[in-house]
Amino acid sequence: MTTTGSARYHNVLKDIGPRIVIVEEAGEVLESHIITSLSKHTEHLILIGDHHQLKPKNNVYELERNYNMNISLFERLINNKFDYVTLSRQHRMRPEISCLMKHFYETKIEDHESVLKREHILGVKQDIAFINHSILEDNLGDDENRSKVNKYEGRYLVKLAKFFTRQHYETSQITILATYSGQTTFIQHELKRENVEGIPVCTVDNFQSEESHIIVLSLVRSNLVKSIGFLSTENRVCVAFSRARDGFFCIGNFNLLKDSKSKSNWKAIIKDMKEKNYIHNGLHLSCGHHPQNDLLATKPEDFDKRPEGGCLLNCDFYLKCGHRCPRSSHLFDLEPKNIKCIQFCKKTIGMRA
Repeated sequence: MTTTGSARYHNVLKDIGPRIVIVEEAGEVLESHIITSLSKHTEHLILIGDHHQLKPKNNVYELERNYNMNISLFERLINNKFDYVTLSRQHRMRPEISCLMKHFYETKIEDHESVLKREHILGVKQDIAFINHSILEDNLGDDENRSKVNKYEGRYLVKLAKFFTRQHYETSQITILATYSGQTTFIQHELKRENVEGIPVCTVDNFQSEESHIIVLSLVRSNLVKSIGFLSTENRVCVAFSRARDGFFCIGNFNLLKDSKSKSNWKAIIKDMKEKNYIHNGLHLSCGHHPQNDLLATKPEDFDKRPEGGCLLNCDFYLKCGHRCPRSSHLFDLEPKNIKCIQFCKKTIGMRA
């Protein structure tokens, strides 16, 4: 049952008297919720979780800020040198993505052999990329509590996600994440405007414990006062960077993050990514049939230069009728019969006398 259910039916639990209690995602559960799950019959409490990812949520922010109520029992025991065991082998991320985890975990993360031979992401030159820009976030009013929006990032990621669908990826294989709820609302609106359906859009906080084949992430914050807000919370960044299985593409103002005065590990992350050549002022798009026509997409409109996912040169594929495919360069369709020839055929069919 949920911890809320255990509190609601606490009297029933007392009557049943379970001797062993196992708590999943214990790093994200309030300590008071775990206490309500225990009774005088409890002999063994097993907590399974990750205190480097999202902390418990409080409805009253002052309780977090002034009384540390966002620290779980799981994290508090670890902070007080209670014996614990760390699982270090991961089965989700390709190695280029899992190497990011060294910025969040003291223990070295080992890659299971199943993640070592993942296929590369189609249509791009790198499976992991950080797109740097300096476009300011949008001012939605003077209310400091208003959720943040960066329309430039939103449009860029929608175009990128649409581009991936042209590489024959299912919409269920692509997830758009953002660090603010206002940004997810804007992105959903842009997806409708682009007539793209089925791509999940979610805030980072609501995506813990989930994963996706391809993750595209909007960091949102870009301003002149060097405020990075939620991005100063390492737990939230850890969740955002660890959701992708095969492809991870993140857009943000990395110059702002590098120069921020917040006590975060952004400087180390950015330094590491620059050394690996992952940070650019755009995303390198590739055409599998015409590699000389690779493109650096520095703005949302650049994706319109790849209407079929390849480049603007004619497709090299010939249909069964003998005519050339009328489309611009694209991945060869799994079902070529779906491509209709639009040329006028001058051949005639001979008739018997």
